[in-house]
Amino acid sequence: MSGSKLIAAATRIAHACSVVEVADALREAARDLLGADGIAVIQRHGDLARHIAEDALSAEWTSQAFPLQNCLMGQAMRDAVTIVIPDIYADPRIAMEAYGGTFVRSLAATPIGAEAPSAALGVYWAKTGAPDDKAIELLEALAGAADEAMKNIESVAAARLNEETLHAVLESTSDCFYALDGDWKFVTFNRASEEYFRLSREDVLGRSIWELFPAGRDRTFGDNCRAAMNDRRHVQFESPSAFRPGNTVEIRMAPMAGGMSVALTDITERRRTEAELRRVLGELEARVAAAVAERETALRQLHETQKVEALGQITGGVAHDFNNLLSPILGGLEILQRRGVGDARAQRLIDGAMQAAERSRTLVQRLLAFARRQPLMPAAVDVSALVGDMRDLLTSTVGPRVRIVTEVATDTPFARADANQLELALLNLAVNARDAMPDGGVLTIQAGPAVSTGGALPVGDYVRLSVTDTGIGMDEATLARAVEPFFSTKGIGKGTGLGLSMAHGLAGQLGGGLDIASKPGFGTTITLLLPVSREAPGARSDKSGGATATSAGVVLLVDDEALVRATTAEMLADLGFDVVEAEAAPQAIALIEGGLAFDWIVTDHMMPGMTGADLARHAQRLRPGAKVLVISGYAEVDAIAPDLPRLAKPFRQDELAESLTLRAPPA
Repeated sequence: MSGSKLIAAATRIAHACSVVEVADALREAARDLLGADGIAVIQRHGDLARHIAEDALSAEWTSQAFPLQNCLMGQAMRDAVTIVIPDIYADPRIAMEAYGGTFVRSLAATPIGAEAPSAALGVYWAKTGAPDDKAIELLEALAGAADEAMKNIESVAAARLNEETLHAVLESTSDCFYALDGDWKFVTFNRASEEYFRLSREDVLGRSIWELFPAGRDRTFGDNCRAAMNDRRHVQFESPSAFRPGNTVEIRMAPMAGGMSVALTDITERRRTEAELRRVLGELEARVAAAVAERETALRQLHETQKVEALGQITGGVAHDFNNLLSPILGGLEILQRRGVGDARAQRLIDGAMQAAERSRTLVQRLLAFARRQPLMPAAVDVSALVGDMRDLLTSTVGPRVRIVTEVATDTPFARADANQLELALLNLAVNARDAMPDGGVLTIQAGPAVSTGGALPVGDYVRLSVTDTGIGMDEATLARAVEPFFSTKGIGKGTGLGLSMAHGLAGQLGGGLDIASKPGFGTTITLLLPVSREAPGARSDKSGGATATSAGVVLLVDDEALVRATTAEMLADLGFDVVEAEAAPQAIALIEGGLAFDWIVTDHMMPGMTGADLARHAQRLRPGAKVLVISGYAEVDAIAPDLPRLAKPFRQDELAESLTLRAPPA
């Protein structure tokens, strides 16, 4: 009979849905099977024992917690043993303050859970005496049934919590999620799916996907569905949206117990963002590549500029020293030539030396032009008239096999330039063009207005003067070295290699620039860009010879180069001047302060201590009305005030005479 009651009790306990229901079933079974007068159910929470049900002591004990070691059932859980107390008044383990005044006279406590008890069952009797072995077996059997029931309750609670959590997640996500059973019917359909597919859960659940979704008729979608459902494979793919035309969706399918799940994400905006990001990155890469290329170009240009500047400094220094050497040579030869020294053979030798000196002088001028240290006299130049005036000279220079074409715009403004040097530059460019057309061709000279918007030249208006030939052109290697001094492709003895470098230096010194465009087999165009002058062009000076002056006055000549000073003194004496020499500024000042009477002071500019320009100013303060002439080399041109007359080394006697407002004696 007790066996059937135990089965009935275990069945009721197993069907309990909560710990309270388990406690109620245990209470009824303990009274029926064990004749108990009350029970208690306690759960373990760490080191505490918490009463779930209590009808032996007081209802207030329910939900109360006590340390395990202070509670008899806590000790049963801790030690995993059944404890029997036949007489609570005779057992020291009983806390009489807890049981005093209650009906309890004897009790038994057994753990719920064999290996790691998480609860305990206590049974109380109102009489003393120990329960027999049969009663203990029934008690432990009830505890075993309670253990299984409580584990099931915990599992169900955990599963319900997981389900609620999953449901909350699925309902809160913006991705569509639905699940199908083995018959392809919907069993889950979240809120995002309702919004995306515009279908309610009530219309979807229990119906087949093939019935509701047009996408189900798509072969790709259908094949992937069957792969997930039948082959139990995870599938992920992208597809055009059947519900949102023009959109793209990403679909992820996974097998699950009894069916499959589907997660769908509309990735249209993501793809647009990715495409935009790729576009921006592409533009950024292009900009970076352009910036790197621009930087490399700038570095190459800087390198070329520094190279040309270094060459200019070296060239200018050599030219300056050569000028000092050439000045007495040129001056001395001219004096010998004028005085008719020697016989006819000696005069021929002097003439030859004079021609060589003049060629050397021209060479130095080109070097100084390249170095941008040539003494210039910038003025307003009518480029149109200059080109017209030079046509005959250019025609005779390039020869009959080259046809010259001039194209000059009527609105060509005046250029700020040195007319003599500009003529020389144009002549040099024409000669280079002729040499680039060994079989003849066309030489086109163009002039007109131009505008710079920035870059190599400052923003502003310019005059464009270009020379174009139909010759052999230049390759990249030649083009890169075209403006280097002494670089030439004409062969030894056929050119100095200074014509193009001279034009380049002249343009730069005037505040303009030079551009070269060339391609092998297609000719070359060289363009000079010169700053515009708003002033009207003045008259060109006539340097032809004239008559001799008989008495010109006294000149104080100051120069630290003895040879230059001696030659200049001879030239001045030959012009009719009385010359007083000084080798430095302090000696000249001492002479002036000592009462020397003079009409002119002719001084070199670069001297130790005081410069010639400073000496000239000092002399004018000491002797108001005294006339000055500063003899200048290349480097000091910018340091001389514009109102001070100056003469560039080397110079001929007629140039010296003109600077002193006299006429040179005839040869």
